[in-house]
Amino acid sequence: MEGFFHLFFTDLSGRLRGFTYPERRLDEILENGTRFDGSSCGLSPVESSDLILRPDKEACYTLPSGIEGKERKVYFCDVVKKDGTPLPYDPRSVLKKVVTGRNYELLAEPELEFFYLPSRTGALYAGVSFDAEHKARMKAVEILEEMGIRVKVTHREGGPSQHEIELEADEPMRMSDKLQLAKLVVKETAKEFGLKATFLPRIFPDFNGSGMHVHLILRKEGRNLFENLEWEAGSFVEGLLRHAREIAVLTNPSVNSYRRLVEGFEAPVYIAWGRMNRTALVRIPASGKSVEYRGGDGTANPYLLLASLFHAGFKGMEGNYPLRPESTENLYEKAGVERLPSTLMEAIECAEKGSLLQELLGEEGKKRFLEEKKKEVRIFAKEVTEKEKEYYGDI
Repeated sequence: MEGFFHLFFTDLSGRLRGFTYPERRLDEILENGTRFDGSSCGLSPVESSDLILRPDKEACYTLPSGIEGKERKVYFCDVVKKDGTPLPYDPRSVLKKVVTGRNYELLAEPELEFFYLPSRTGALYAGVSFDAEHKARMKAVEILEEMGIRVKVTHREGGPSQHEIELEADEPMRMSDKLQLAKLVVKETAKEFGLKATFLPRIFPDFNGSGMHVHLILRKEGRNLFENLEWEAGSFVEGLLRHAREIAVLTNPSVNSYRRLVEGFEAPVYIAWGRMNRTALVRIPASGKSVEYRGGDGTANPYLLLASLFHAGFKGMEGNYPLRPESTENLYEKAGVERLPSTLMEAIECAEKGSLLQELLGEEGKKRFLEEKKKEVRIFAKEVTEKEKEYYGDI
């Protein structure tokens, strides 16, 4: 029986989309791409909807039989217009534009946090327990390794049924593809154990939320740039800080993102940096090999997340931004420190006032992205929670 293969692409919101084709069409599609209706996923207007998926031959992975019951190849695709030019706001094209032609080796190393539901167990670095959650997570990392997606470490996290998978560093485009596959594998393997995996930043009001810290690595002539924060390295860090509010709509793009970004739950609310300070938005680990951006979360489009971080850092370098003083104190206990937006609507307003979103997505891409975010704000503005009913019900 003839086999099939998948083409994957990512829409502006970060959702993984795909089509499946018989293997007899593989050579034809690798050569010419394939048309699809871009209006069905918000990438084009309905009156001019035809777009083309162009597979990236170097972004081919094999989904093991543990996912679908049979091995299948999957190709990640760029989205291009009918004339063959890149769609300016295709997430892969956006990231490619930011990282191509830099005089540095660029790497990203993410820490992907998530919850299993229904919640059963959990404590940071909990004692050994081969329960369903452990088995689901181990099945996921084994499949990832089988696919060539290297896992650096995996463990339980601090919240109930909260877990983390940290991937080994890779260049930004490959890492974004790998993050999409990692999320898919985690969700699919959870089902086998009667669980549901979610990357929502905040599930439980009284426990820490889930983030996606990203270590950014820049190397030049064999030297790690962040070993010395003078000159260009310091300006890169300052770029991340100075533009943090402006790119929050990309690093934290959901209403739920801002349920996590509150004081008292180890969330990086304040825009500051420190070498070992985990209350700061940006941390320089003791190794000096990377800069850790602690603000992002699993609802972010990974291509746009990395594009926004590298773009903000490079703007700092190009503008020779002077690095602000290091913060060594507990920022939750210090007044007057600038903070990240506290709602998605505030993040939208920060993006509208700035220039970075348009620099990344272009005018039409910025308009499409923000229209969708405003729609989300309106949807959730009408929702009434059980907590509200309980709190205000006797007034």
